[in-house]
Amino acid sequence: MSKKYIDEFIKALDSEIKSLKKGTYGNIVPIFNGKFKRKINNLYIYTFKLENFLSVMDDTPVEIIINNKNYKGQIISVKGLEVDIAIEEKLGVSIPKAIINTNLWFLLERLKDKFEENKIKQNRFKTSDKLFGFNFKNNNSNIEPNYTISDKVPNQSQKDAIFNYLNNEVSIITEKYVSFFYIKF
Repeated sequence: MSKKYIDEFIKALDSEIKSLKKGTYGNIVPIFNGKFKRKINNLYIYTFKLENFLSVMDDTPVEIIINNKNYKGQIISVKGLEVDIAIEEKLGVSIPKAIINTNLWFLLERLKDKFEENKIKQNRFKTSDKLFGFNFKNNNSNIEPNYTISDKVPNQSQKDAIFNYLNNEVSIITEKYVSFFYIKF
């Protein structure tokens, strides 16, 4: 993907992220009946009950508000009306009620990071660039295939498909071109 497009995507994502950060912080969700499950590394895993279904990705950062105090955490998983949250501090064996505040721009920041990575790793999307028309080159070799034919000769569409496959860096051949012909190189 050309640097020009990547820079435009990054600029647009920056603008959207800034706009979201100026507005409300995120999605506020009440949670209750929190139970400590286990400690993993320096994170304390709690399972909470939800009043409504929560639609967020695993690993989404959250802010947990308990008795007007804020704690950093992240969603581990959501299963039905239960959510597992990793919190950086142990807050006891049970937490009767809390509020989680989800970060609405988290996915946009991850997408922006991927575009910035792509600027560093130029060849990472080489094939997809060719597929979508960026830097597409016909190798101009004009290889004429030799066919080993059973009973049938390929029709013109099949011959064109085979020729294009041999002479282009990227070719898409759909099922309608499937045949029992062999290509010899």
